[in-house]
Amino acid sequence: MPAPFALDFPATILNQVRSSRFELATINQSSRALYAPKITYSGPLAQYWTASIPLQNLPDAQWRALEGFFAGLDLNRGLCRLFDPKRQKPRGRVCNPVTGTDAGELWGDDLPWADGTLWTTAYLDGMRAGENARAFADTLLMEGGIADAPLAVAAGDLFEINRYLYMATADTMSDGDGRCRVSLRPRLREPVALGDQIKFGRASVAMRLTNAEVIGIDRASITEWASAALNFVEVIEG
Repeated sequence: MPAPFALDFPATILNQVRSSRFELATINQSSRALYAPKITYSGPLAQYWTASIPLQNLPDAQWRALEGFFAGLDLNRGLCRLFDPKRQKPRGRVCNPVTGTDAGELWGDDLPWADGTLWTTAYLDGMRAGENARAFADTLLMEGGIADAPLAVAAGDLFEINRYLYMATADTMSDGDGRCRVSLRPRLREPVALGDQIKFGRASVAMRLTNAEVIGIDRASITEWASAALNFVEVIEG
């Protein structure tokens, strides 16, 4: 089942954030033998994305954008899509299909893409699924990248497939055809088809706001409540 529809969290606010948390949480199960101290672990039973976005020091324009976003969020079951403000671009050498050059050399606040748009609004990635993959698979063959790249996809790079978010767990090099097999977590949420597009720039995930009470806090109170933050957890349907 596709990831649920969700509003995009305002990028202008995320770009103001300097101390956010964006993590993949893992749930394991442990058990201890009755007459022995040894603990046995099994799992992971589940993995899901969590995020915490601080609210301090937002300029007035961003507060207005946030208030407008909250107004719409209430009508959408509290769902929104977030990207990690600290990992908006990959470390690996992902190919841009418009220019055919290394996307890592094109990222910048004011550098235009070949189509005239800026990187903040154009997320053009050349990678796509190179195979049909079953749900819960922990690797995926990718194609369409730069040939013979020693670091095609880097450990910690985030990428989005069919609106679900994944992280590469190891550095991967590409072959002469620009293909590479990437280890990922969480395991695939749903089957992936040959040719499905893979998005690396500002890869996002559907999340639900878990502390709805912060919506009622006025902006003047935020300066006195230094720990105020928006907390989110991934929404998985299907």
